[in-house]
Amino acid sequence: MYRSVLVADSDEFFRIALSAILMNQLGVGAVFEASSFTEASHIIKNNESISLALLEPVLPEVKNLDTFRSLFALQPDLRLVFVSGSTQRADVLSALEIGAHGYILKTNGPIELCRALKIVSAGDIYIPANFLDMPTAQRAAPLRPEPVIETETGVRLTPRQREMLALISAGNSNKQISRALGLGAGTVAAHVAAALRALNLPNRAALAAYAARNPDILVG
Repeated sequence: MYRSVLVADSDEFFRIALSAILMNQLGVGAVFEASSFTEASHIIKNNESISLALLEPVLPEVKNLDTFRSLFALQPDLRLVFVSGSTQRADVLSALEIGAHGYILKTNGPIELCRALKIVSAGDIYIPANFLDMPTAQRAAPLRPEPVIETETGVRLTPRQREMLALISAGNSNKQISRALGLGAGTVAAHVAAALRALNLPNRAALAAYAARNPDILVG
């Protein structure tokens, strides 16, 4: 799944535990560890084999999540996943806005961590299962609660998730959906991930195929 992974966290014991999970349960060949942003940047720059970086959002030397954008210049194909203790919805959205492939809660156990990394490995976005129930900090506008619609087949989706499904089935990328609906990239990614979870599907291609087989689900 991953040849080499970077684990960047200020807590040495957390780094050791996460590294053990990556090697013993996911078969990662090499795990690099960093305790600061500068150290993480140096490791990524000098190790082209690193395809995934698991990062603590509040690493030393980090002012805000925008700081992590510079890592993409070092490795354009790098997948960033934040492993955080924050359960604020705004923090999840901010992570997705800068291009992160996932946001994993530190309170999750090894089973959920492995599941999350398999989702990211497949090219999709991972968000916590309780994302829509997370509190919203004052610094960010909340997502308005949406009514849940249940189809004849028992699938429960919000109107926004149905809208995402229709646009994906028409071949639109997240960026195109973001422009069409006037939504932030992180918000679109969160809605798409929520639809994947609701339908128990692995990726966007599966979403498009599901919509083609079940056109009634796109009817508002």
